[in-house]
Parts: sequence; structure tokens; C-alpha cells
Amino acid sequence: MTPEFTTKKIASSGGLGELLKSEREKLGLSIKEVELNIRIRSKYIEAFETMDYARLPDDVYTKGFLKNYTEYLGIDYNDALALFEKSRSIENKIIKSQSKVKSLQPIKKPRILITPKLITGTLVLLALSAVVGFLLWQFSIFTAPPTIVIDSPQNNSTIDSATIVLSGTTNEEATVYVNDIEIKSSEGVFREVISLQNGANIIKIASVNKLNKRSEKSITVMARLLPLSIAPMPIAFKGIEIKVTAGDYPITLDAVIDDNDKVHQFLMPGTVQVFKGNTKISLVTSNAKSTMIIISNEKMFNKDLGFLLPPDKKVEGSQPIPKPEPKNIEFSKDVEIK
Repeated sequence: MTPEFTTKKIASSGGLGELLKSEREKLGLSIKEVELNIRIRSKYIEAFETMDYARLPDDVYTKGFLKNYTEYLGIDYNDALALFEKSRSIENKIIKSQSKVKSLQPIKKPRILITPKLITGTLVLLALSAVVGFLLWQFSIFTAPPTIVIDSPQNNSTIDSATIVLSGTTNEEATVYVNDIEIKSSEGVFREVISLQNGANIIKIASVNKLNKRSEKSITVMARLLPLSIAPMPIAFKGIEIKVTAGDYPITLDAVIDDNDKVHQFLMPGTVQVFKGNTKISLVTSNAKSTMIIISNEKMFNKDLGFLLPPDKKVEGSQPIPKPEPKNIEFSKDVEIK
């Protein structure tokens, strides 16, 4: 149906959208029919009639669409344009006002309500975290190899003495070895008097914890010793003297002299230690197969007893040393050995 194009004035009391819709319906036209007749998309026709101006395109197109639509319906374009601009101006003011109000609203911050239950839970969580952290720290210490700190002597040092004092620290529960021989330690502190052979002495210190984790350090000490003088046989020897020589493997000696004086000594291979007493000397060696004895007393002089037990064949390289065999011996001033 094609309407007759007669221009009508718009009463100022009506809205543009209601007017357009009313005139279209009076003509018995649907939005789709209007779209086909004036080539304006139906969504823009709906936007005019509902006054949803946000859906309309730029002004240059919007005013052209409004002109075509009002002329098609027989409505005065200038009056319709005035209503359009008035209603759109009001709409823009409302939008700006709402935007300003929103921008002035304070930002709401989340509020945490602190309650006794929350405090208790937090403290429990912190306590559990501390316990777990402590256990992890202890586990890392327990599973790590022990540490070794050598206080003396200095590596590559040179001395003129036949003995040195080896001292240092390690983990409290660790076992300390010097050249594969276990030595005493107390709460991780070790101290051992070591007899040296002339020349270079390589001292290997190892620490082994309960999980068999092992740490090792090695130091070298150069000893510059004067040759031993051979004493002439005395006319009458008084008391007792025991000369101990370490064989191919180091040994430790614990001596009790005259049931009174106690001496502990670590002997490197080939080194000699002399013990003197008035009545008797008791010895405990860590390895009888690497312990040679020469004894002098009131019945004999420089009696060579050789090794206390038949010695093991010396191993080379990284092979394990033969199992040591400890032995206790005691000599008096009047014992005679044939």
C-alpha cells in the first residue's frame, strides 16, 4: 500500500517515536513494508519509533533516514527533526548524569571480618608451617653428607717435628676416620696426635654419618726429621722401653705406663714411637698386623719381636685395606723373651 504524501504538522505534546508509529499503523503498514518502500533498514525504523537513538548511525545518515521516513508518512520533517534533537539532547544529559554519579561512587573495598576463629586458624596454620619447615630442614641436614673443617695443621705445611696435632670439627653424630682408621671424636670435635715419617705425609680425613653419607678431605704435611741415632747398649738398663714402628698401614696406640700415665698416639706408616716406664707398659694397637715391637728392659736390650701378627700384603690404588686386628700386649721390666 502506498500512502498519499500530504504533510502534517506535529502537535508539540507528542513524542516523536509514538507519532511515527501511530502514523505508520494508520496507514496499515508494517515495518518490513516501510523498509522495502523507502530502503531504510528495519532496525533503524524501530530505533526511531522506540527512540533508542544509540542504535542509529551518524547524524548525517540519521537525519536523511528521518527525512525520508517522515515524508513517506506525510509528517512535517522540520517539526520531526526538532522533536528528535530535543529528545536526544535529554537522553544525552541523562547518560552523562548517570556516568558522573557512577564515577563519584567510592570504590568498595572488601572487608575481612576478624574473628577468634579466624585468628586461631591462622595461628594453627603458621605453627604447622613452622613445624613442616623445621622437619624439612632437619631432613636435609640428616640426608646431606657431613661437613669437615680442619683447624690444624695447614695443608702443604712443613715442620721439623716428628709429630703434629690434627684437629677439626664435623657433624656431631658422624664417625671420623684418619687414613681409614677410626679415631675418637666428641660432639663433632676431633683431635689426634700423629707421628710423621720423614718427607711427605698424606693425611686423609673422612667423616661418615648414620646414613653412610661420606665426606673426605686430604692434607699433606712435609716433615724434615734428623736421622735417629743408635744408642749404645748400656751396662745396666733400668726399667722398660718399647719402640713401636708402624708397618705398611697406619695404626693407633693406647699405652698405659706404670699403671698411671696414659698416652694415645696415631702412627703413619713407617713412623716410630717410643714408650718408657719404670716397671711395665701395656699397649693396645688398632692393628697387630702392622705393629712392630722392639723391647729393652733389665733382662734384654733392643729385642726385636717383629710384627705382633703376620702382616698383610700391601694393597695398591683404591683397593680397600685389609681388615685390621686389634691386640693387647703387656711387658714388664723383668720379662725375658727368648
